[in-house]
Amino acid sequence: MAWHHPPLDIAGRLRRNLCLLLLGAVLTVGSVDAADIHVGTAEMYSHGYMQNGQFVFDNYAKFDLDLHGGMKFQAKLSFGLETTNFNFTATPTSGAPTSDLLGRVLLLNGAEATAKNVFGLPLDLTYFLGQEDVFGSGEVFPTNFDSPIVASSFGGYTTYPTSPAILYDGVYQVDGNGLKISFPVNSQTLLVNTYIYQDGYLGSGVYSVDIRTALNLPTFKLETFVGATVPQGSYGLYRAGLFFYYRPTPVGEFMTAVGLTHFVPGTPINVEDFYLLLEPRVHFDPMSIILTLFWHPAYYLDSPTNEGGNVDVDMKLQWGSAEKQNLYGGLENLVTVHQIGTNQLTYALSPYVSLNTSGVIWDLKITAVLLPFAVDTLFQGYLGIRTEF
Repeated sequence: MAWHHPPLDIAGRLRRNLCLLLLGAVLTVGSVDAADIHVGTAEMYSHGYMQNGQFVFDNYAKFDLDLHGGMKFQAKLSFGLETTNFNFTATPTSGAPTSDLLGRVLLLNGAEATAKNVFGLPLDLTYFLGQEDVFGSGEVFPTNFDSPIVASSFGGYTTYPTSPAILYDGVYQVDGNGLKISFPVNSQTLLVNTYIYQDGYLGSGVYSVDIRTALNLPTFKLETFVGATVPQGSYGLYRAGLFFYYRPTPVGEFMTAVGLTHFVPGTPINVEDFYLLLEPRVHFDPMSIILTLFWHPAYYLDSPTNEGGNVDVDMKLQWGSAEKQNLYGGLENLVTVHQIGTNQLTYALSPYVSLNTSGVIWDLKITAVLLPFAVDTLFQGYLGIRTEF
């Protein structure tokens, strides 16, 4: 996830020690069953635009690396790096170019250890530290059921280059330290998880419980979750959401993710409290029309966004797809209605092309910001790569 929060102070030393123990478990088990290194995300982009009469570049990089080990006993460490400013500058002493990226290291995003079939029952018990599962993104279906990707491709750095701290990924993500209880009722169809943890977003002494279910069928997929956090206010803090996907024919499919991200009993529920993503897709091979509507929530991951009520309406006319062609592209139309700020309406037209080379996708996108119109900010460009594993 791209939303950052300060680490917890009290549990810091304990976490470091436990992470070392988990690393030892991974390496020890991995020596017998072979450790598995998985690159979950690798993205690098350069964003070019005019600034004070000069064409400049901002750069963005994100990497996620998972280290797995074991069969009966499973352990995983997740490392990540994310930065939006590693532009090269000259040092005062040598004049040699330096980069913010060179001074960064992979940070530990999370660690977990899982015991399978506890007491001989269909029950898996996971102890985790840091970031855990994402709810409401559609990620659970390819990850847990090995289904095709059904999540939306809308968003990311090429959509929100000026606010990279809020690159929305699903309705909610568990973060903290605690237990995950899994009931693999049917490994190909149904999943039920319960999370009990000290909340990493709100600090020490604050605890959360979330229950997530996922139903996977060939043409119908549904994920739901509910969660509560205490102590918060007089009666606690609550959240809920769902992800729904339906593809009745090869021509048409529809997905939506909706969630109430921040509800305090005794206070009115406002429309700005909701996360809403709607996306119908129509395919006339090799042409696709993808229409996306995204309503920004006022709170995301228990923090204010200052974007509540902003609406994005995006339409892509795409020729080809990553699943069928090595080269594909199209035209994107993005209209954003801002509830806060001076520019109440923006419109951007973006031709784009992507090249798929054995799991690494090269992206080129040229954006013309037509509203508000200004010569200095009219054209922007993006060039980068991302992985698909």
